[in-house]
Amino acid sequence: MIAAEGSLDHERRMSVTATWVALPALASAGLFVLGLIAAQAPRAAEGPVPQVQPGQHAPAGMDARFEPGARPDPQMVLLHAHVTGRASLRPDGYIHQWPAFRASARFTGPRIALAIDDAANRYRITVDEATVMLTRPGEGLLWIDGLGRGEHRISIEKLSETLEPARFGGFFLPAGGTALPPLASAPLIEFVGDSDTVGYGNTAPGRDCTAEQQYLATDTSKAYGPLTARALGADYRVVAKSGIGLIRNLGGDTDVTMRDLYDLAVPALPDAPRAPEPAADAVVIGLGSNDFARPSDADDSREATLRFQRAFSAALLDFMHARRAEAPDARIVLLVFGEYGRNLVDAHRQARDEFAAAGDHADLVVLPELARTACHWHPSLNDHQVIAMTLTGLLRSPP
Repeated sequence: MIAAEGSLDHERRMSVTATWVALPALASAGLFVLGLIAAQAPRAAEGPVPQVQPGQHAPAGMDARFEPGARPDPQMVLLHAHVTGRASLRPDGYIHQWPAFRASARFTGPRIALAIDDAANRYRITVDEATVMLTRPGEGLLWIDGLGRGEHRISIEKLSETLEPARFGGFFLPAGGTALPPLASAPLIEFVGDSDTVGYGNTAPGRDCTAEQQYLATDTSKAYGPLTARALGADYRVVAKSGIGLIRNLGGDTDVTMRDLYDLAVPALPDAPRAPEPAADAVVIGLGSNDFARPSDADDSREATLRFQRAFSAALLDFMHARRAEAPDARIVLLVFGEYGRNLVDAHRQARDEFAAAGDHADLVVLPELARTACHWHPSLNDHQVIAMTLTGLLRSPP
C-alpha cells in the first residue's frame, strides 16, 4: 500500500480518487462516446499473480525471478536512472500512477535487481535485447542473473492502467558490477488524452473483452504516443486517463476532469510533490471525445450543444495557454478524433484560431474514422500505427 506523506485535503482526495476509480469502470462497461455497449460485464482483475517470462532473445544462462518481500541490501549500489513519466520522488523511490512510467539505466556485471512495490500493474523489463514480463508482482526484488560481460542497458516500463499508485524503488547493483551514467536525454513529447491515448485494450483480437482481458490487452508502449516518439527518436510522457474529459468526463461527471488532474504527480495522492521533469519539446493534446459523449439525460438541443461547444473551446484554449507557459518552445498539436462529431472538430478549430489570434501557433490534426476493433470499440494496434504515422509526418515537418 502506498501512503501519502503529509496531510491531505480529505474532500479533494476522496473526489479525485472516486473519479479515478469510476472512469475505467464506465469505459469497460461500454459507456464510451459512440454509445456502444460491451458484450460482457467487467469483473475484478485476479491477483496478485507474479508472471516472469524471459523473452526469446534472452542470452543462454539468463534467469529472471521475483523474490517477494525482499529489499535491497545496503551494500548494493543504486544506479542513476533516466526516468520519464509523471511521478513523485521520495527517499524510497518513485511513486507513480499515470500510464507509461519508464526508467532506464546502464551498468556492467552479471546480475541486477529491481525494487518494486506494485500488486496491480504489468511491466516490460528490457535488458539489452531480452525482455521480461512481470504482472502484479507485489513488493519485492526482481533479480535478473546470468548476464554476459560488457555494458548492459536496462529499462522498466509500465504497460497497464490501474487505479492505485505504485512504487519503483530503483535499479540495484550487487558486488561485481559497475554503475555507468545513463544515456543522454532525448527530445521529449508529451501526450495528453483519454483511453485512446492510454492504449486501452489495444492488443486485443476483438471488441468483446472481460475486465481481465482488457487489462492484459492494454499496452501503452504500443499506443500512438510511444509509437510516434520512438519513430522520432524521442522520449515520451503520457498524461492520460480512460474516461477523462477536459470539462466533462464519460458519463457526465464534471467534478474532477483533466483540468484538475493534469498537474498532479499522483492523482490518488493530491499532496504528493511532482518529481522534477523537463519541459516538453512537443505537446499533443487528444481530449474531447468523452466531453462530447452526452449523457442520456443531457439537453441535446442545438442551443445547448453550441453552448457546450463554446465552453469546451474556451477551456481548451486555457489549457493550451497553460501548456505554453510550462513549455515556451514546445510545438503544440491538437489531435481530434473526427469520427466523434462536427461539434468536437469545430470546438478545436475555434480554440486553435483564438490561440493564433493571440500570436501563438498550434497544429490541428483531424483523424479519419478508425476501425476500432480492440476492446470495447477502442483503437486497435493498426489504428494506433495509423495515428502515429500521421503525427510522425507532422512533427518531422516545419511548424
